Amino acid sequence: MYYFLDSKLDANSSGIEHAEVKRLKLFKRNHVKAKITTSEFNRFGHRNLALYGLDNDDYVNMFDFFAGTVNYASRIVTLKDLPIPGFNQVKKITNGYEVYEDNRKTMTINMFPNGSVDTIIYYNGDVHRIKEDFYDTRGFKSLTQIFDTADDHLVYELFFRPNNTIYYEISYEKRPTYYPATNIQLTDVHGVVHSLMNSGQAFTIMLDQLNEQDGAENSRLFLTAAILLTYP
Repeated sequence: MYYFLDSKLDANSSGIEHAEVKRLKLFKRNHVKAKITTSEFNRFGHRNLALYGLDNDDYVNMFDFFAGTVNYASRIVTLKDLPIPGFNQVKKITNGYEVYEDNRKTMTINMFPNGSVDTIIYYNGDVHRIKEDFYDTRGFKSLTQIFDTADDHLVYELFFRPNNTIYYEISYEKRPTYYPATNIQLTDVHGVVHSLMNSGQAFTIMLDQLNEQDGAENSRLFLTAAILLTYP
């Protein structure tokens, strides 16, 4: 198996990504197994595959891999699927809804054009954002971001499997001029919890476990045009 390593595959990708796609298609035409392998979180990733004439079997993302969603079947998440208390008021707005408890706004729900939930913003009593949920285009909550209401900076990120369990967590610490990620906790495919300093370490774990799943096959890892590593 050949893995072409990159950070992301966006709707508007660079020449490098377009070259990778062409290389992948060349390999497929010659019946050589290969995949584009990305490291950055992208809840639009699988929707973007069709733009390049690719499908799920051509692509593996690190967050998909650990979430078990590499081949997740798409669904629509509607307003009725959300746990909104029955005594709350729901008002229609452009591209979504606002939710009120008495006269206090508690949530803003944004929808994708297909009628599935896109994002949900939650507010405290002063109507400051306290957290935001982000939904994968395939129809499941994939990320929650939690904010410091004093200055709205990001303090914590939680990444979810479709069954609502957490497999990846990032902590951010306030410094004088910036807010760096100070710790990552990853639960790998074996259920082992890793405390990491950066996402590169998580990507290395993913590549090792991806290779394990390939079994006796030789796995070759490419970064752009160069071979990085060969697993026996």
